[in-house]
Amino acid sequence: MVNKQWIPIAICGWFVLNVFGVPFTAQGSNWVLLSIFLQQLWLFFCGWMAINKMSIFSWNIGDVIVGIVAGLAMFILNGLVGYGTVAGLSVVYGTETVTQWLAQERAGVESLLTSADQNTPWGLFFLVTLGASLSEEVFFRGAWLNSLNTVVSQKLAVILTALFFAAVHFYIIQFLPVFLSGIILGALFIRKKNLLCPIIAHIVVNILVFVLYVKSLALF
Repeated sequence: MVNKQWIPIAICGWFVLNVFGVPFTAQGSNWVLLSIFLQQLWLFFCGWMAINKMSIFSWNIGDVIVGIVAGLAMFILNGLVGYGTVAGLSVVYGTETVTQWLAQERAGVESLLTSADQNTPWGLFFLVTLGASLSEEVFFRGAWLNSLNTVVSQKLAVILTALFFAAVHFYIIQFLPVFLSGIILGALFIRKKNLLCPIIAHIVVNILVFVLYVKSLALF
C-alpha cells in the first residue's frame, strides 16, 4: 500500500524549491542545473518513501524491450501531435504568436545547451535523461498513480496523473504531447506492474528529444 502522506509533502516541497530557486537561477547555468537536480532529488525521495514497501520494481529484460519500443513510439507520437498542435494554434492565434510561445518553451533548454561552460550540456543531459525519468516515474506513476488508483478507477487514475504530470511542466505548445505521454507511461505501469517499463520508455523518449534539440542548434 502506498504511503499517501508523502504526496502532499512532495508537492509542497517541490513548490518551495521552485519558488526559492528562481533568484538563484539568475546566477548562471550551474545554479539552474542545481535547482533542477534538487527538485528531481526531492520528487524521487518523497516518491520512494511513498512506495518503498510496495513490490512494483523488478529487473525484467522483457519489460526493458517493451519500454524501449514504447519510448520510440512516444517520440514519434509526440512529434506528430506537436506538429498538429502548432498548426492548429497558428490558425487561431497566428503563426507569429505561436512561434513566440514555442521559443519561450525552448529558451531554457537552449540557453543551457549553448552555455559557455562545456560541462553544462552534459549535466543537462544527465538531468533530462536519467534524473527526470527516475524522479518523475517514481513519483507520478509509482506514488501518485497508485494513490489515485485506491479511490478512482484505473483509467481515471491514469488520466488524472497524466494531466497533473503535463501541468507541472508549464507548457502550452507541448502540453498535449506531454499529457499523452503521461497516459502511455501510466498505461505501461498499470499493464506491467513494474516501474522499470515506464522508466525505460521515459529515458528513451527524453534521449531522442535531447538529441533533436542538439541537432536543431547544430551543436555537433
